[in-house]
Amino acid sequence: MHSVIFVTDRYRFRMSVKRSLGEQIERAMRRRGWRLTGAELARQYNNAHPDAPITEQSANAWLRGRRLPDAGNLQGLEKVLGIALDVSRQPAGSDRRTVQEAPTVYPAGTSDQLAWQAFLTLGKQRRKLVREVIHALAGSAPDEIPGG
Repeated sequence: MHSVIFVTDRYRFRMSVKRSLGEQIERAMRRRGWRLTGAELARQYNNAHPDAPITEQSANAWLRGRRLPDAGNLQGLEKVLGIALDVSRQPAGSDRRTVQEAPTVYPAGTSDQLAWQAFLTLGKQRRKLVREVIHALAGSAPDEIPGG
């Protein structure tokens, strides 16, 4: 008896998005010098987001391109990896989706870039405290943008 597998365009479409996201995550992890494992990704994510931890299995599935994270986890990944992941449609007329990495622009020097990356690894409460210290030193209210 033969098995017949029907592969729809929707399935192919979702697989290419998953695979693309996994490749983006892998590249970002390599740049940070992390081991390319779901355990490492989960550890880093959970250190930054102790209030919303993920499992090693979920992290491994994202890294290997087997599943897509939900919107909240996608935002968390962006913060942990220090990159912007965008699941978007190709130009008009195309039915494929891709995950694109937006370039990170640092208008200041390397030490500021490293400080920003370190800031992104902090938990929610510590990030809030750092922002308050920065605003106090700059003499601005938290909802003001200096120079804006």
